[in-house]
Amino acid sequence: MTSGETLFLDANILVYAALRDDVRHSACRNLLRNPDGPLLHFSLQILAESYSVITSPKRATAAIAPRVFDLQIASTMAAHGVRKLATYNGADFKEVAGIEVVEPESISATQ
Repeated sequence: MTSGETLFLDANILVYAALRDDVRHSACRNLLRNPDGPLLHFSLQILAESYSVITSPKRATAAIAPRVFDLQIASTMAAHGVRKLATYNGADFKEVAGIEVVEPESISATQ
């Protein structure tokens, strides 16, 4: 992924960036802190979902985004012309046309 590209973030990216004991923590933090990486986008819904998961006492078993929220993410992306989504829940978006799913590890920290 090159500088100048746009990327919408799913809630799980913010969640894993906050959870230091998660194996995905470093990749997510690097994605968020890379000034030369893609232009990152998120919505108020993403912030609300992230906060809900991080502060939930059932965090380990909580579903990050039910189908209705995934479709809202896809709609927000389409409305703003963003085609790439950073998430670890790629399977949730496989049937949504026009979205390319990427995981933070696939985005170079040196871009």
